[in-house]
Amino acid sequence: MKNTAATGVPSIAVAGDFPTLNQNTTGSAAKLTTARTFSITGKATAAGGTFDGSGGLAINVTAVTLVAGDIPNIAESQVTNLTADLAAKANLAGGQAFTDGMTTDTFYASTNFRIAYSNAYTYRSAGGAAAAVQNQIVGPSTLPASQAVSLLVRHKAGTGSGYKWSFARSENGTTGSHTAISTTTDDLGRLSWTGSDGTDFRDTAAILGFVNNTIVNANGFEGRLEFFLGAPATGILTRYAALDPTGLTVTGVSNSTGNQLISGTGAQGYATGSGGAVTQATNKATGVTLNKTNGQITMNAAALAANTSVAFTLTNSLIAATDVVNVSIASGATSLAYLIVVQATAAGSCSIAIRNVSAGSLSEAVVINFAVLKAVNA
Repeated sequence: MKNTAATGVPSIAVAGDFPTLNQNTTGSAAKLTTARTFSITGKATAAGGTFDGSGGLAINVTAVTLVAGDIPNIAESQVTNLTADLAAKANLAGGQAFTDGMTTDTFYASTNFRIAYSNAYTYRSAGGAAAAVQNQIVGPSTLPASQAVSLLVRHKAGTGSGYKWSFARSENGTTGSHTAISTTTDDLGRLSWTGSDGTDFRDTAAILGFVNNTIVNANGFEGRLEFFLGAPATGILTRYAALDPTGLTVTGVSNSTGNQLISGTGAQGYATGSGGAVTQATNKATGVTLNKTNGQITMNAAALAANTSVAFTLTNSLIAATDVVNVSIASGATSLAYLIVVQATAAGSCSIAIRNVSAGSLSEAVVINFAVLKAVNA
């Protein structure tokens, strides 16, 4: 029915009296006349699509970009095992805080916190080009002046061993795959300390872990730790100490304010490579030069009369005037026929005297051991 405006009398409505609906009148009543375009904006990346009502619409999200603040803080009870493969997975554009309600710059792990990587890496030496950092844990960009950036792994309860940082290396290029270690010169991992000079971060100290030999036993490899410090004047990372099953090797001066105790069959002295040898020319009074802290002097075989002494000078740049130079007869001498002593010490030299205490003249190439013991007068 319709109301005729002119007469006000109701009459029968015909097709022309109805407006055209927004639909495809030649097809399904569920299909839109004009298809609508759908797209996703913001943190997700996806191809757009159109929808006309004739079927479902699927939009494929290919990437999600997150920055600090997009992820809520994670409570300790929620963190069980966090694994980040920064070489293969998307990186956060900013740092993310983890908290247990105490401090937002501290991460408390319930089990292990691991960083897996497949990339080889190096660290900067003084004067070298800055290497691109691919894998890193970064603290917050701003902190109160009194607060330091820290990462803490805490064992909260129970007995037994605490949690650990573990550096795992395989010679296989795929993360998690195994190829046996074949070298003792490539480090398995390192702890490195750097300081800013106002422009860049510079090496200051590092501890590196190595396989000391590649022989595998039932429990693992024989290991070695090497300790590096920025050298005076140059700042170049230089190895100053190494620790392996044979003991601690220190380069340079080893300082200690306490007692040095040696137990069992241990010894204190100079290692191979620190000593030297020299042979005396002409006669037993001829001076020799050997700039080593320890070594051997082979004397000339010239005759030394009974009950007679002779002295010669050992020139050695490593001797200080306050040092103690120890000497002893090693070989080449008739038993109980000689006395030997250092009779004077000066900066860069010492005087060694030997006396024939036998009843007859001796013509022997006496071999003398010497060692410099550093000492001071203050």
